[in-house]
Amino acid sequence: RCWHCGFLAPLVLLAACGLAPLGVAQDTDAAPLNASGGELLADQACYDVLHYDLTLAIDTTAQTIDGQLIMTAAVLAAAGQIALDLDDRLTVSAVTVNGEPASWTHSDGRIVLTGLALEPGASLIVAVSYGGAPRVAPNPPWDGGFTWETTDDGSPWVATSCQGEGADLWWPCKDHPSDKPEGMDLRFDVSADLVAASNGVLVSNTLIGQGQRRFHWRTEQPISNYCVALNLGPYVTVSTVVESVAGDDFPFVFYVLPENVAAARAALPDFVDHLRFFEQTIGPYPFRAEKYGLVETPHLGMEHQTIIAYGNRYRQGSEDYDWLHHHEASHEWWANLVTAADWKDMWIHEGFGTYMQALYLEQRFGVDAYRTKMTSTRARLNNR
Repeated sequence: RCWHCGFLAPLVLLAACGLAPLGVAQDTDAAPLNASGGELLADQACYDVLHYDLTLAIDTTAQTIDGQLIMTAAVLAAAGQIALDLDDRLTVSAVTVNGEPASWTHSDGRIVLTGLALEPGASLIVAVSYGGAPRVAPNPPWDGGFTWETTDDGSPWVATSCQGEGADLWWPCKDHPSDKPEGMDLRFDVSADLVAASNGVLVSNTLIGQGQRRFHWRTEQPISNYCVALNLGPYVTVSTVVESVAGDDFPFVFYVLPENVAAARAALPDFVDHLRFFEQTIGPYPFRAEKYGLVETPHLGMEHQTIIAYGNRYRQGSEDYDWLHHHEASHEWWANLVTAADWKDMWIHEGFGTYMQALYLEQRFGVDAYRTKMTSTRARLNNR
């Protein structure tokens, strides 16, 4: 059993991820259990998500969000109702289907739209307006939600994490790992003195009046909803260009707090070395058309696609490498490119990703380092 994710895996592949147990996260208050995946019910199996478009205003003082989610989908089977997932802490104010007001209910974490007459092959556009105070993460990233922190100088420092619970903690979606959209647009309206770092490519960064700025991010790659992330803070960037084994280049962009620029620059060569190892071992970085993104977060880490959450504070650890960055970077291949259709197979993400660490230590420090890593890993397994 992996002590990062809590899922079982073959002994030959499963290794200690260096984190604490996760599994399917449990809520700690009176709200209903909010877990990603599970049985795919007919009112969600009947459609395939093609694209999400999220516009979200973030109030860091009130710790609230207000926005609209537009889902474009293809109808796979005849249906009189469909459902999206959204945590009950958030309030839905309006829903439309193909531009027309819809009949809907929102309870037990599900938005159920009724009175429909959907036929296979039809297109479906659902718009949901909603807002409120999203769940505050009790123990991010293992027990997820929003993290509302401040930097040393008092600036807002915000991050999302929702691996076990799914993105319905903060935006409406079909919350199941088997259905990745083909892409997503994300627009974040934030205080003009902050930077919103997210997935994919930055399309625009625009002042919108009254001390507000809109960051528009876009990914044109399939993406798991738990890998969609908002990171907000007084970020500056440290960047380089990585030459891929595929023969092209891709940008490495690191969003860091201003006080950590020197540390980030010092760490960058090792982080690039991690990527070179993965490319040489398992193939070209899969999201070269967008970026390899890294962002400092107030929690330890998470494999958010093209915007990896990094909170290890530039520590090398006892094995003389930054294990946290290496592990989360591995998930760009094992989790974000190759994704389990059901969480019972999450060992694909964690087992292979963690085995990569032993291989990296062997390449960098020799076979004895590999053996030491595998021996320490074996000692942590509890399903022997």
